[in-house]
Amino acid sequence: MDRDVLTIGQAAATFGLPVSTLRWWEREGLVQPLSGAGGRRAYGPHELRRIALIQLFRQTGMMSLDDVRNVFSGTTNTHDWRDTVTSRIAVIDRQRARLDSARRYLTHLLICENDDPTRCHLMDRDIAAHTSWPPGDRDETSRDETVDDDTCEVCGLPVVRPATGRPRRYCSHACRQRAYRRRDSS
Repeated sequence: MDRDVLTIGQAAATFGLPVSTLRWWEREGLVQPLSGAGGRRAYGPHELRRIALIQLFRQTGMMSLDDVRNVFSGTTNTHDWRDTVTSRIAVIDRQRARLDSARRYLTHLLICENDDPTRCHLMDRDIAAHTSWPPGDRDETSRDETVDDDTCEVCGLPVVRPATGRPRRYCSHACRQRAYRRRDSS
């Protein structure tokens, strides 16, 4: 067999895939192996590149096999591959926003002055925005506080400002103490 042509077993081993995956991709029309000696499947440079792209699109691009098929098919009468990629980017952006939000919550829990998260007043707005609790008025701010777009000078989390009085610069007592220690050590 030619050096640039691999059997199905060699191709699977090269990409760290089970042979059954390459057979599935063939049934799905994503790869078209050559007929090798004795009717065995063989993959040339073009098909090996397609396998590499499928693996890249699936792992890095988080694309389904249908998305990969659309990208490989190019422009058709009803669908352009760019539409598939654009919609995938939109999904990733939504997932990224959710992950950023989750990271912000979890980071805040680590530095919150309250050891009991049920007593943390900084999460009230997000609880109201993302759940059906509290019932009734869905105002994002409580009567005692207003929310400013400012962020904590220490951790970057949103700062909840009181309705009256001097504006806060830190999201929590802990961040205020961290800032004080930084100033004191300089």
